[in-house]
Amino acid sequence: MVNKSNYKTKQMQYLIDFLEHKESSHFTVNDIYLHLKEHNVNIGVTTIYRHLDKLIKSGDVIKYIIDKNHPACFEYVKPHSNHKDHHYHCKCKICGDILHIKSSIFEELKQYLQNEHKFALDLTQTTLIGICEKCQTKS
Repeated sequence: MVNKSNYKTKQMQYLIDFLEHKESSHFTVNDIYLHLKEHNVNIGVTTIYRHLDKLIKSGDVIKYIIDKNHPACFEYVKPHSNHKDHHYHCKCKICGDILHIKSSIFEELKQYLQNEHKFALDLTQTTLIGICEKCQTKS
């Protein structure tokens, strides 16, 4: 749970409430904006970005950038989770669909790269590119 005592504004509280209901799922700034607007909360997109930046720095939110054609998406994570239960992204280079994969193999790959090649892989910014089942079937 986000440490609410660190954040004093009503706008941040609305955002935190949204995050806690969206735990372990992706959302965009537009998703947040539309949700808050539907609930008669007046908060601008710039303010949402500013608050998300704070939450990213505190480790409560992860920002994913799939590519330049998709808006950044965000995910609320449980504090102290170490992202072990996280999912990772595979993008189809034909249709652009994003698959969310949960597997320990990504953590194993990260460890292998660090141990054998002294390379620190950032799994929050890593997207595997390939062809999805639907597009393979069409070919």
